[in-house]
Amino acid sequence: MSPNRSQIEVFHGLTSVLRTESGAACYRVVHPGAQSIEAHAHDWPTMVIVRLGSLTETCEGGTAHYDGPAIILHPSRRSHADDIDVGGLETITITFDPAWLRARVEQLPLESRGWTNAAARLQGRRLAHAWANPSSSSADLRELTGATLRGLLSQDTKSVAPQWLGKVAEILNTATPPSTEQIATSLGLHPDWFRQAYKKAVGEGVWETVRRKRVERAMRLARATTSSLAQIAADVGFADQSHMNRAFQSLCGRTPLVVRHENRLAIAR
Repeated sequence: MSPNRSQIEVFHGLTSVLRTESGAACYRVVHPGAQSIEAHAHDWPTMVIVRLGSLTETCEGGTAHYDGPAIILHPSRRSHADDIDVGGLETITITFDPAWLRARVEQLPLESRGWTNAAARLQGRRLAHAWANPSSSSADLRELTGATLRGLLSQDTKSVAPQWLGKVAEILNTATPPSTEQIATSLGLHPDWFRQAYKKAVGEGVWETVRRKRVERAMRLARATTSSLAQIAADVGFADQSHMNRAFQSLCGRTPLVVRHENRLAIAR
């Protein structure tokens, strides 16, 4: 299946084809920050795995904000519009012909849906890794994509988060967040219990969230400034540039220098 031209040109960004199958395709999509994407629809059902950054999306069911890892499913021909936050956005996007999944998913929803709970985040991470792995077989991709959709559609999209989670999110979004022990103490919680409860709620550990936020800030600076990468590493809290490079490779599979170059390509489109 070849990319739908309208699907990849309604925004000023960069799309890289990761893999194509007979009936499905997977792309890495990089959106520069602070842009609005006009209402559009896809010819095929589309699963968007949000890896880095955040956005606000408006569709028939209303408006939802996605900050951090999430999965969004758009049925074919269903219109939606997006506002990308200032830090930009990076997704792994899978489009597929429903027949490609055969009997693995009985029926797709008629409206767009999104999931941000821990289970969905873990499923999205596993699925994105499989599609980016050249050794994954076509049969394995079809089976895992179908299993992921079945798991998502069986979940409640409005699961209740711990009351303290919003406060923790604000703390971790700062440039120099306190230690896990300090956060737990400020909430009146035992540090060990807090670590486990946080990971159960969001699908990643506290230090993983801190690392992801640092990468997001570093990406924003790499794209929007001419500061050296060594200076950016220091500004966002990494020990040094090598430390930042390792975090980039782990979270997005490429170096800060490649990310900086990608942004120039995206702006030029």
